[in-house]
Amino acid sequence: MLLVNILVLFVGSLLDMPAAIVIIVPILEPIMVNPGIDPIHLGAVIVVDFVIGYITAPFGYNLFVIKTIT
Repeated sequence: MLLVNILVLFVGSLLDMPAAIVIIVPILEPIMVNPGIDPIHLGAVIVVDFVIGYITAPFGYNLFVIKTIT
Protein backbone atom coordinates (compact mmCIF):
# COMPACT_ATOMS: atom_id res chain seq x y z
CA MET A 1 0.00 0.00 0.00
CA LEU A 2 2.93 2.33 0.68
CA LEU A 3 4.28 1.75 -2.82
CA VAL A 4 0.85 2.50 -4.26
CA ASN A 5 0.77 5.77 -2.28
CA ILE A 6 4.17 6.79 -3.59
CA LEU A 7 3.22 5.88 -7.18
CA VAL A 8 -0.07 7.78 -7.02
CA LEU A 9 1.60 10.84 -5.47
CA PHE A 10 4.20 10.84 -8.24
CA VAL A 11 1.65 10.42 -11.03
CA GLY A 12 -0.67 12.96 -9.38
CA SER A 13 2.04 15.58 -9.41
CA LEU A 14 2.66 15.11 -13.14
CA LEU A 15 -0.80 14.50 -14.65
CA ASP A 16 -4.18 16.13 -14.39
CA MET A 17 -6.42 14.32 -11.90
CA PRO A 18 -9.10 12.92 -14.30
CA ALA A 19 -6.45 11.69 -16.73
CA ALA A 20 -4.43 10.10 -13.95
CA ILE A 21 -7.50 8.34 -12.55
CA VAL A 22 -8.39 6.94 -15.97
CA ILE A 23 -4.86 5.66 -16.46
CA ILE A 24 -3.92 4.40 -12.97
CA VAL A 25 -7.11 3.00 -11.41
CA PRO A 26 -7.80 0.22 -13.96
CA ILE A 27 -4.23 -1.00 -13.46
CA LEU A 28 -4.14 -0.82 -9.65
CA GLU A 29 -7.67 -1.95 -8.79
CA PRO A 30 -7.32 -5.67 -9.64
CA ILE A 31 -3.84 -5.78 -8.13
CA MET A 32 -4.95 -4.27 -4.82
CA VAL A 33 -8.36 -5.96 -4.44
CA ASN A 34 -6.91 -9.45 -4.93
CA PRO A 35 -5.04 -9.48 -1.55
CA GLY A 36 -8.18 -8.25 0.23
CA ILE A 37 -8.01 -4.45 0.26
CA ASP A 38 -11.48 -2.90 0.21
CA PRO A 39 -12.19 -1.02 -3.05
CA ILE A 40 -13.80 1.89 -1.16
CA HIS A 41 -10.68 2.31 0.98
CA LEU A 42 -8.47 2.08 -2.10
CA GLY A 43 -10.54 4.73 -3.88
CA ALA A 44 -10.35 7.08 -0.90
CA VAL A 45 -6.58 6.64 -0.65
CA ILE A 46 -6.12 7.24 -4.37
CA VAL A 47 -8.24 10.40 -4.38
CA VAL A 48 -6.46 11.85 -1.33
CA ASP A 49 -3.07 11.07 -2.87
CA PHE A 50 -4.08 12.71 -6.14
CA VAL A 51 -5.20 15.84 -4.28
CA ILE A 52 -1.89 15.98 -2.40
CA GLY A 53 -0.02 15.42 -5.66
CA TYR A 54 -2.13 18.13 -7.29
CA ILE A 55 -0.72 20.83 -5.00
CA THR A 56 2.93 19.75 -5.10
CA ALA A 57 5.69 20.53 -7.57
CA PRO A 58 6.51 20.49 -10.46
CA PHE A 59 3.16 21.85 -11.68
CA GLY A 60 1.02 22.62 -8.62
CA TYR A 61 -2.20 23.50 -10.45
CA ASN A 62 -4.04 24.48 -7.28
CA LEU A 63 -1.24 26.85 -6.31
CA PHE A 64 -1.67 28.75 -9.58
CA VAL A 65 -5.41 29.08 -8.92
CA ILE A 66 -4.82 30.33 -5.37
CA LYS A 67 -2.23 32.81 -6.64
CA THR A 68 -4.69 34.15 -9.22
CA ILE A 69 -7.47 34.50 -6.65
CA THR A 70 -5.33 36.30 -4.09
